[in-house]
Amino acid sequence: NDGLIEMLFNREDKLLTFQSNLPDYSRPRPQLLLARPLSPDAVHLSWSETPGTTSYEIWRGVGGDSLRSLAGELSATSYTDTTVSEGQIYSYRVSAATESAGRIESSTVFVRPNPAPELLSLTHLGPDQIALTFNEPMGESADNADAFSVSPDLGKASSAIRDHHGYRVVLTFDDRFPPEIALALNISSLTDTSGVPLSARFNPLPFTQNRPTYPSSALADFNEDGSVTFSDFILFVQAYGSSNARFDLDTDGKVGFGDFIIFANLYGK
Repeated sequence: NDGLIEMLFNREDKLLTFQSNLPDYSRPRPQLLLARPLSPDAVHLSWSETPGTTSYEIWRGVGGDSLRSLAGELSATSYTDTTVSEGQIYSYRVSAATESAGRIESSTVFVRPNPAPELLSLTHLGPDQIALTFNEPMGESADNADAFSVSPDLGKASSAIRDHHGYRVVLTFDDRFPPEIALALNISSLTDTSGVPLSARFNPLPFTQNRPTYPSSALADFNEDGSVTFSDFILFVQAYGSSNARFDLDTDGKVGFGDFIIFANLYGK
């Protein structure tokens, strides 16, 4: 009854005892089920409920620093940290205060907040097929056909296939798109490879059969004349290398080459 793990070996006339003070893994521990960035300035944490818990506490480390208490006396099994910065790596751990086992801790997880992915274009590949192009690779959620539906009447996609290294998703539907009718693409639970969800401003996305749609073109229409032209390019060149938020299309804090790639994809739209 000393709390140590023991192993017994019977060797002829001897009984050997080996003891170990390894932690008791039979005790339930709070498990971090998900730690994902919601945006450049928010991270969502969720974990499983630990039986007999009176409260939870969130611990956070920034970069390589040691973990410090972030929030305590929590009764819920989820928490959103809105005190993070884009590009910084954060480590999180959850501890549970229990009535019988004292304080027990989860494993540590790491996450880096990123900007929300942008939907650059919707183009038609056939009478029942469309392609969505994004500014960054999309995650496995893009393979779920149930995440995409068209209203009215067409319902959910019958297949969803990522190609172009995840930058494009091809959707196929059972029925053809009706001509000259206003349609809307509804998207649910779509995230990039780091778990950041698609910006809500793309849902729903209006479109018409056989007409390409460029929902992000307004981002690069700097002079607000209704199209992305050479005059917008001149304005972009003047802002290149600065921290002007209007021209920072990838929201990384600086107008650089990544913004130029996005601008080039929107040019002429």
